[in-house]
Amino acid sequence: MAKRLEIMAISLFALTLGVFFSMHAQAQDARIAIIDSSENTKPHIAKLHELGVLAIGRYYGRCRQWRGKRMIDNLDEINAILDGGRLGILSVYQFHSQEEKFDNDRSSLGVKSVDIRPRMADPKTVKDFNDCISPARPNTIEEDARLDGYAAVTQAREIIKQPAGTAIYFGVDFNLTPDRQANVLKYFRIVNKMVTDAGYVTGVYGNGAISDLLYGENPAGEKLVKYVWLTASSSHEGSANTYNVKHWDLLQTKVNISWSVAGQQVPLDTNMQNPNTTDAGFWNRSGSFVIPNARNVAVHGPRRFVCEGRPVVFNDAGQSVPKPACTTTFGITVRTFEMNTPRTLVRVDCDEDGNPDGWMKVKDLSAKRPIWVNNSERPRTHCTQ
Repeated sequence: MAKRLEIMAISLFALTLGVFFSMHAQAQDARIAIIDSSENTKPHIAKLHELGVLAIGRYYGRCRQWRGKRMIDNLDEINAILDGGRLGILSVYQFHSQEEKFDNDRSSLGVKSVDIRPRMADPKTVKDFNDCISPARPNTIEEDARLDGYAAVTQAREIIKQPAGTAIYFGVDFNLTPDRQANVLKYFRIVNKMVTDAGYVTGVYGNGAISDLLYGENPAGEKLVKYVWLTASSSHEGSANTYNVKHWDLLQTKVNISWSVAGQQVPLDTNMQNPNTTDAGFWNRSGSFVIPNARNVAVHGPRRFVCEGRPVVFNDAGQSVPKPACTTTFGITVRTFEMNTPRTLVRVDCDEDGNPDGWMKVKDLSAKRPIWVNNSERPRTHCTQ
């Protein structure tokens, strides 16, 4: 009987207040404003802007890692993003950013794709950066840093014409070990100097532990990055603590999702900006591109983290429905809308397309990022409202 009453309350609430909350959310514009993609977004730019997008993350890289990823191979797309001044770009450098690049034993494993470099010692053009070779031996961490730093600033300054004073985020996406920690510091000392000497600002895309390390929590107290962009992964070391109590500028909320844009599926990741961060290093042709603080507040406010071990999404009839983007990953981010009358359920958007997908229990969601624990040890106490 109690369950039936709750279902009736959901339906009644949706009917009586659904329009009000829909209009309120639209007025506040809590839709995602920042996306990143490894695919060319040119065919969808106008529609993405209509869907609320203000900044698009695109990539630099010393050689092609996969087709469509780099800005220098998609100059028409970059021009389309920047035309009209309505959108900004989030610049990311990423070339094999996983742990193998920062492991000590690379020299004993032989040459791999991570070691590929441009044939020319000082490439300048798109053609130069696309003419790449495998070296005779694996690169050292110092060589990787110099190759990556040079590619980032040369492509930004000479080819893309990214304005000085804006950011280049470097991807470092793995859990730290002592040897990797030392190599991450070696790498960023070189990269940060090259980036700042060229007039740009260094950011990091990674987990909490790596971000804290580069933001000054290291033996020498070196602050090697200005901006911190936390990955969506909830299992990586330190990410929950960094989000909850330390410094971060951007948070990736979803990865490897698709939005339906004008009848086509567009692969992308979604992000939100810390409302306490005024400038996250985005840019357009005029220089720095800043998303209005009110918009960042509106986006950040309704986002919650899934913090219970076995969450469920319900439809308006109170039946569970499969919504993996809300239920398969502990600590994943969802957008919330209105609550039901008893305030026990809240309507949620699982895939960040702006449309509600069902209802979840309020007690299964948290404004704080939950700490990753073993599947068998996920107590509800990790839900902190």
